[in-house]
Amino acid sequence: MPPPVSRNVNAKTPPTDYQKIAAQWAKAKRIKDAQSSTKGLTKPPNADEARRTTLEGRRKLAFEHRSHWTVGFWIWLLSVIVIIDALRYDFTVPVEDTSKTEVYHNAFPFLYESAVQSPNNAFLLPFIADPPTSTLQRLKGLTTGTLPTFIDLGSNFAGTAIEEDNILMQLREHGKRIVHLGDDTWTSLFPDYFQPNLSRAYDSFNVWDLHTVDNGVLEHIFPLMKPDRTSEWDITIGHLLGVDHAGHRYGPNHPAMTAKLQQMDGFIRQLAESIEKDTLLVVMGDHGMDEKGDHGGESDDEVEAALWMYSKEPVFGRTQVDFATPPATAKIRPVNQIDLVPTLALLLGIPIPFNNLGRPIEEAFAGSDGNAWDRLAAASSVTSAGIRRYQASYFKARGLQQNSAPGSPASLWKDAEYLVNQSTNPPKWDALYTAYTTYQEETLKICKDLWARFNVPNMILGIAVMALGVVVLLLYVSRDDDEDFAVLDDVELDFAEKTLELQGVSADADIASYKTLTKSLVKSGVLSGLAIGFVSSAAVAFIGSGEWLWAGAATAIGRLAPMWIGYSFRGALLLSAGYWTLDAASNNNWLTSISETTFKTIHVSIAQVVLALALVAGSTAFLWAPPCISILTTSTNSRQAQVTVLGYGNANGARYLLLPVNIYLRLPRSSRSTASRPTPSVQ
Repeated sequence: MPPPVSRNVNAKTPPTDYQKIAAQWAKAKRIKDAQSSTKGLTKPPNADEARRTTLEGRRKLAFEHRSHWTVGFWIWLLSVIVIIDALRYDFTVPVEDTSKTEVYHNAFPFLYESAVQSPNNAFLLPFIADPPTSTLQRLKGLTTGTLPTFIDLGSNFAGTAIEEDNILMQLREHGKRIVHLGDDTWTSLFPDYFQPNLSRAYDSFNVWDLHTVDNGVLEHIFPLMKPDRTSEWDITIGHLLGVDHAGHRYGPNHPAMTAKLQQMDGFIRQLAESIEKDTLLVVMGDHGMDEKGDHGGESDDEVEAALWMYSKEPVFGRTQVDFATPPATAKIRPVNQIDLVPTLALLLGIPIPFNNLGRPIEEAFAGSDGNAWDRLAAASSVTSAGIRRYQASYFKARGLQQNSAPGSPASLWKDAEYLVNQSTNPPKWDALYTAYTTYQEETLKICKDLWARFNVPNMILGIAVMALGVVVLLLYVSRDDDEDFAVLDDVELDFAEKTLELQGVSADADIASYKTLTKSLVKSGVLSGLAIGFVSSAAVAFIGSGEWLWAGAATAIGRLAPMWIGYSFRGALLLSAGYWTLDAASNNNWLTSISETTFKTIHVSIAQVVLALALVAGSTAFLWAPPCISILTTSTNSRQAQVTVLGYGNANGARYLLLPVNIYLRLPRSSRSTASRPTPSVQ
């Protein structure tokens, strides 16, 4: 059937063609300006606009001539995208054997049933996330098509806006009106992207609340699906949090999870019935959850989400008969979450984001008969060209040379281009599709090895180097007493020491006390640091996912850290200032009325108090403090509230910043004893 006319008649060409033509036009403009300046002529103000209009028309004609096949993809005018946070794939697959069922099984059967009963209208696939599996990083991958890393994990609570090319940016630049409902993380990532009068954002920090966000989405999304309201929007995004919060609060094996999945099942059934024929419905999970309901790492349960696409028109297909039934487990025929980016871009008729590394999902372009290899090859060709351009820019920016060995992406690209240049009738579309797919898979594999994987041997080597440094420090403080001070052959020093001996003053006791204090301080600092390191490492290893800890603690507001920094640390600094003031007074004999013994007593007392604050109170504050953030909620009216998170800019509120504070308090006392030596005075 002929594709419907797109609402956006001013579709843009791929950036490559536009930039090439724009560069030529800019070059010609510079030459013309130079000529005009030499003649003292003034350029007419409308000359540039006329030239730009002419070039724009030529560009559109050239794009339509070369890319006429893409019109077959642009069959949807509207799109509804629903993210059910933490929708694990096995939540959607029915289990008939009652002896093997869990509480959450068979509570959300609609996605599976619709894909089986109407394979041309819907398909269900495992949707594999790239770790880290925190919500913000998943949204970044789902919109840009690139790979987030653990370096980005802290920004899960900062909400820094995504400035790189993404699918929402392309939609906005093409005049699409986007409505957002649900998780307010989207408004932080994409400020000013959404229709203000139709969008509704809800607080996502309160993991104990299972219903507010979901009920808000359900309340506002169905009115938008009415025929008289569809002209107000082009893309609607709904992000529900109830399943994720139920997992964090109770875990997946709990009746609350069953009730929440049943609610989602009814919601998607009703939504599928209410959409128009020209509307594409996408339902997905951004990540899964482990047996405790947590996520953040890369265990199978945490990365295995679900993807379901639906249309009332029979447009989807399978290239093999066995693929008609959705996979029984997430290990069978999975797709990467970043594959959604080029798929949606091609289906909605917008350019694929520049950073994309995903590939088109096969079921979306195979056709109702499953043999549309020409469309599959065309979609894969466009996506591969974008990936190649992105990789070329990356290697150029890094000053690297691409590997051209057999099996490398460069070699696989040449193999695909060789098939393109072959003049066969009919063309080998299936072979070309396979060649481009192989190129995309190998490129993604290399990028994951570079950006999203960790070299365990190197990590072990780093830990070994750190442990070696600790051993060297312990050897240093345990050396013999005779090695503490150098033996100097100085006549004046010998004379001074003999004079002190005649007066009955011995410096050996002071020297021994300084050496003993130095060793005790260093040993206590090393042991305290090791204890803190072991405790924090164990916490990270056993908790696995820190998102629930952050979200739960954020609601309680971190009061211990402000008290420690605001009062204890300031008090310790004041005592340190008093310590050094008394030290200077003792060395320069400012207070002759106070005996040396009194000075030493005060010195030792102050040092003990400060060290107690640094070692005992400081370590306690570090181990037990919640995130160093504070949440302020202000309400301008009865319907909207503004939430301000204070402290996330300081390394996202991480309490690890308390460590250098504690170390700083210990250093002055230990540096004093190691850097100075009692100098006897000659009376």
